[in-house]
Amino acid sequence: MSWFLNEFTPAHPYWASLLKFLVLGTVGEWLGGVIRTRGDWAPFPPRSLPAKLAIWGAIGLLVKWVFASFALLVPAQAGQGLLPAACGNAGSLAFALAVSLQMNLLFSPFLMYFHRALDNLASWRWHWAGMATAIRSIGWFWIPAHTVTFLLGENYRVFFAAILSVALGAILGFANRNPAPKS
Repeated sequence: MSWFLNEFTPAHPYWASLLKFLVLGTVGEWLGGVIRTRGDWAPFPPRSLPAKLAIWGAIGLLVKWVFASFALLVPAQAGQGLLPAACGNAGSLAFALAVSLQMNLLFSPFLMYFHRALDNLASWRWHWAGMATAIRSIGWFWIPAHTVTFLLGENYRVFFAAILSVALGAILGFANRNPAPKS
């Protein structure tokens, strides 16, 4: 794992991000489904797995691009006096919070709807149920979680974000659990 994060990731940042999300994003979606269905180890049809892997891989590419972009944007804004100077210090709490706030408020809603649209295309059904809950998660989950993410070194940010996908999958699985079977 150390080789992957410290050598492969800086040498091939987009491939590394694609792989991290392809695996961990899919695992998070699967885990959430298992929890939601109370133990169905196949919460989605196996034929949908290639599409889910592709969707999570594409999200990984997009996340890497957005993380890099906002991590450069915030110090530039601080350098021009548009944000407090403390926001320009990569690794500081002010930097991490400023990046997380801007990225999540400006980009996360688009990513959530984009992800749902891709899921809809892959499943051949068009539904938007649960999107209000997803948008609300920006405030209670993603802004605090990505503040922690941007306190980490650059090689670890996308990996941590992909792990957060697993955590959120579990949280949403519990929140949307099917009723317990009657005995």
